[in-house]
Amino acid sequence: MIPIALRLLSPVRVILVGDHKQLPPVVISKTAANRGLVRSLFERLISNGNPFVRLTVQYRMHPAISRFSSDQFYDGKIVNGVSANERTSEFKFPKSDVPFFFLDTAGEELSGTGGVSYSNAKEAFSVKEVILMLLRKGISAS
Repeated sequence: MIPIALRLLSPVRVILVGDHKQLPPVVISKTAANRGLVRSLFERLISNGNPFVRLTVQYRMHPAISRFSSDQFYDGKIVNGVSANERTSEFKFPKSDVPFFFLDTAGEELSGTGGVSYSNAKEAFSVKEVILMLLRKGISAS
């Protein structure tokens, strides 16, 4: 971005690929956050009226999973390029038509030694228990 900003490359057009609805920047500094750096580059460009093209067909996940993000973040405009039958699982979920479940792992987040990372023992224990349950049910570790 620096050569473009300094006009060293003098581009006629710049194409960036990304998604302003995905993970936001991790900003630890309160000063930086107060100066607006919690907004991603893509979010700033789009909010300033720069043109963008949204890809609207997803091929990676089960339609029941993509429905949530389509509705919540993309105005219901994301459609599925795969059917539910193409995204089956060996694991039998509590609801057969919904291939995911939510597990409350609320615990205490503890700051790491450097103060920039966190750990949550209850969350880690819950993940371990889910993995062990999947292995007991015959799901391959691979």
